[in-house]
Amino acid sequence: MLALTVLITLWWSSLGKSMPIDTTVAQDGSGNFTRIANAILEAPNYSKRRYYIKIKEGFYRENIFVGEQKTNLTFVGDGWNKTVISGNKSNGTGFQTYYTKTTAAQKREEEDDKTGTIMQNCTIKAADDLRQENFKFKTFLGRSWGNLSRTIIMQSYLDDIIDPKVWLEWNGRSPDRVYYVEYKNEGPGANTGGRVPWEKVINSSIEATNFTLRNFIEGDKWIPATGIPFFLDLL
Repeated sequence: MLALTVLITLWWSSLGKSMPIDTTVAQDGSGNFTRIANAILEAPNYSKRRYYIKIKEGFYRENIFVGEQKTNLTFVGDGWNKTVISGNKSNGTGFQTYYTKTTAAQKREEEDDKTGTIMQNCTIKAADDLRQENFKFKTFLGRSWGNLSRTIIMQSYLDDIIDPKVWLEWNGRSPDRVYYVEYKNEGPGANTGGRVPWEKVINSSIEATNFTLRNFIEGDKWIPATGIPFFLDLL
């Protein structure tokens, strides 16, 4: 299977300004495209070098799909609160989970598969205009996609919109071999007292270090060349 690398950075720092931007998306027409999907479509297939797509400030209501032939793409925004991408695909609306924006529906076929979903130093909360609506519904971080699913949420801020259970089972299956872990999260939703019994809370920095950029995806060997800001280790 062809490996696909897509990096998304939601800030535009002094480091980011020096990136060699290849094409620009801007809703006001000042760029090369007004829609992100069109910029992806026009990006080269199987690119051997990194291809940078700058996405200017705006609220982009698009379902983004990056095909396996669109390798080495980097999306660069104007800031986490300026460039916003929002989609509405879900399993409940007829899309397979593989093609949706489910936060943490990770799946592994074998125990030695070196894959997983890892969220570090993230802020997980509702947008201000949606906050009151979110309190009308239970909100979960995700659900285990198969018995070997692996998801780690660490050193992140969890808002109180998140249900204390945090995770859902997959269609009633017993997730007895999943690896769902929290490590040193903060915020009103970070109290682990009401979690599902198959989640694991770790306090060991030695175990958590296995899931840093440096150790899990060998980020020190390839991320510096992209020009985006990054942090390789635990905070």
